[in-house]
Amino acid sequence: MAVVRRDVPWPVTIGTARLVLRPVVPPDLPAMAEVWSSPQVRRYLGGPVPPGELASRLGGCVGARGLFAVVRAADRAVLGLILVEPESPAADPYRAGDPEVSYQLLPQYWGHGYGREAVGAVLRWAFSALVPAPGVVIAVTQTANRASARLLEAVGMTRTGGFTEFGAAQSRYSITKDALTAAPPDDAVPPSPAPGEVQGGGAGAGSGPGMVPRLIVINGPPACGKSTLARMYAAAYPLALALDVDAVRGCLGRWQQDLPSAGRAARVVALAAAGAHLRAGHDVVVPQFLRRPAFLAELHDTARDAGAGFAEIALLAGKEQMLRAYAARAASQQPADIAAHHLAGHPSDAAALAALHDQYTAFLTSRPTATLIPVTPGQPELTYTAMLTALHQPPARRPATTPGNR
Repeated sequence: MAVVRRDVPWPVTIGTARLVLRPVVPPDLPAMAEVWSSPQVRRYLGGPVPPGELASRLGGCVGARGLFAVVRAADRAVLGLILVEPESPAADPYRAGDPEVSYQLLPQYWGHGYGREAVGAVLRWAFSALVPAPGVVIAVTQTANRASARLLEAVGMTRTGGFTEFGAAQSRYSITKDALTAAPPDDAVPPSPAPGEVQGGGAGAGSGPGMVPRLIVINGPPACGKSTLARMYAAAYPLALALDVDAVRGCLGRWQQDLPSAGRAARVVALAAAGAHLRAGHDVVVPQFLRRPAFLAELHDTARDAGAGFAEIALLAGKEQMLRAYAARAASQQPADIAAHHLAGHPSDAAALAALHDQYTAFLTSRPTATLIPVTPGQPELTYTAMLTALHQPPARRPATTPGNR
């Protein structure tokens, strides 16, 4: 039985060359229902999940620890899911309490190497965060499911036993960290499954044309975590660019001597960089405190001219919450906080900061298509998950308000 860590952080997002593995969010539920209802996917897993159990699974899968939605980065299509169970049943002599990985992908995505890429990435995460060496991770699949067996063997797993469960012969596979390191690289695509074979394994819940890239603006009051969210997004989506205009301004010589001119120059550079990156097919995330529409309009036009989508996120943090966060960042000795405080250039007295908050709040009344995301203090992972959920839904247009019709 492997020793597993009990303090593994969650939520976790994993990026690969083509995929993003992240916690399940509400817009994923139709794909989850399709996975669990598909006779092809469930051929070797006892058949489609009955309606009552399906409703229970759908009710409990959003944000569930260890459950990853498998998302194609190019178009954000949900391909299926992967489950990592930290401990299998200790009383089960064939699993012996070892961590277990299971997976299920929708049939239209079989044969492209997505399963291998996703399982390999999850195994690397498990060995780095969950299972200290020399522990093992296991997977169980029906012996008749040769496509699943080939996938497990392709990531370096070895068949270590067989048994009968649910009236069918099962194969137990396992892998150590050293064996995973020696496995072929992720870009090696396994053979397509033979007719009738299923790319899905494990006993538990498992898991066209590309959409255009997006320019995502994250607006919000000072010190509310805009740049943190941008970095989290860029870390999850391959080649996404977190484009911090304040950081660009900080690269200009003697920028502090003429803040207006430096700000204008930084915005010109940022717009050019955003356009080039969008035309190359990659997302761009711009974290910026904005109280006037001009730069937002320029960002929108840059996305349009590059043939990209545009999304506007507006973070909501109360005035006192913002003041506490700003004071904490100003007092922090962390290099990232020191740099952010230095580059932001905001006034430091509470009255001036409160005025900025009021201006931001008033500005939002003129942004009916902005998606409002409340900030969870001290827990950027929760704010990030809420932002991801919003980005997978069409924007809900709110009525614009003016001083005459509030």
